[in-house]
Order: sequence, then structure tokens, then C-alpha cells
Amino acid sequence: MKTYFYQDGTEVKENDIVFYSEDDGSNQWHYADAIELIVKKDDDLFAKAFITTMNEAKSFEEYEELEVNMVSLKYGCESYFSFENKKENTLQHFTKIGELPNDKYMLTEKYANSKYVTKKC
Repeated sequence: MKTYFYQDGTEVKENDIVFYSEDDGSNQWHYADAIELIVKKDDDLFAKAFITTMNEAKSFEEYEELEVNMVSLKYGCESYFSFENKKENTLQHFTKIGELPNDKYMLTEKYANSKYVTKKC
């Protein structure tokens, strides 16, 4: 199975809980923000959304992504924006925030709305 890494160089593992955002710090790119679970499928790792925004991160809602819509993490390593890719297969927009089973509460609308709602969109 392919190995993926976060920006800090740590290895991505099945059951990691991640925050996904394409924002580059300018607070302009929040249309796809989500809390996702890393799952294993077909000898690869995929991100499965559980919480997403539909309004530029002004609020979040529950959304359990269908397996057919999940995307391989290999697509999360493509360099659309400038960033320092220290290792091959480094994820660009994913930040690990927890892991199952200890942090299951992070896969809730309540958690996302308390932690990731933007003030300016």
C-alpha cells in the first residue's frame, strides 16, 4: 500500500481524523472545508467526509460521504498551490486533528461549528 505524509512529515494512518481546507491563509478558499476520516479501500487510503460546509465555512453540517464518491489520497498530493513538498506523497490540504476511536466527537457538526467556522468569508 502507498504511504502518504502530512506536511509535518508524519505518516498518514487509517482512522486518522483530518481537517481539509484549501485556504492558503488568505481566508478566501473555504468552499470545500471538511472533517474527514482516513479509510482503507482497495489497498489505498481514501478520505471520507463526515462534516462539510456548503456556505464558505460559515457553518458546517453532517454529511457522510458515499464510498463511491471517496477520493484516493494520491490526488491530495498534487501541487496546485505553492508549498514545500518535503517528501513524495505529501498531502497538501489535510491536517490531522485526531484519530478513532479516541476522538470520535470530532466527526460531529457541533465540534466543527465550535472549532472551524470562519469569521470572514
